[in-house]
Amino acid sequence: MNVSILEKITKWMDEGCTGLELARNYSQYMDLFLANIFNSVDRNAPFALLATGGYGRQELAPYSDIDIMFFAQDRAGAETAESILYKLWDSGLEISHAFRTAEECIEESFKDIRTRTSLLEARYVTGDVKLYNRFRNEVYPLITHKRKKAFVRDKLKEMEKRHLESGDSVFLLEPHIKEGEGSLRDIHTLYWLSKVVF
Repeated sequence: MNVSILEKITKWMDEGCTGLELARNYSQYMDLFLANIFNSVDRNAPFALLATGGYGRQELAPYSDIDIMFFAQDRAGAETAESILYKLWDSGLEISHAFRTAEECIEESFKDIRTRTSLLEARYVTGDVKLYNRFRNEVYPLITHKRKKAFVRDKLKEMEKRHLESGDSVFLLEPHIKEGEGSLRDIHTLYWLSKVVF
């Protein structure tokens, strides 16, 4: 992890930030950091940079991967996206990334439930605002409202499997607070299901 980011996190903790405040502060700091790197490469790049997953929820924890997606009209900007990624990696960040068009977002979402879940939390960071609006107006409604029953069924199966792997009880002496029964991931699952169902 980048040393200056670690110093920032330590400072927030010393100031008495709660866990949620720390996650929000870190997410906002990362937004500015990514926007600066994006702009240093090409502020007019033909795509939008979106935060996804926990970073998209603004719940970025120290040492977590930073999940991002380059959302583009076509594959023309892939080389520029690569230049941005190299700069991010050089800064010591753990970046999980994807480069997708609208069609690829929709196709991948219905093939892979994790991709769909991650895109439910996509949030604009920087880049082409018109492209981001296209994501919000054309892609997001489809991945949210289409094939709802399949999403609910697959999410519940995923939760059941996770509980079996991490201890299927709320009475464990050493519960897995992220993946176990009654865990943070269960709260996230309720949030994702409510987004799709309602």
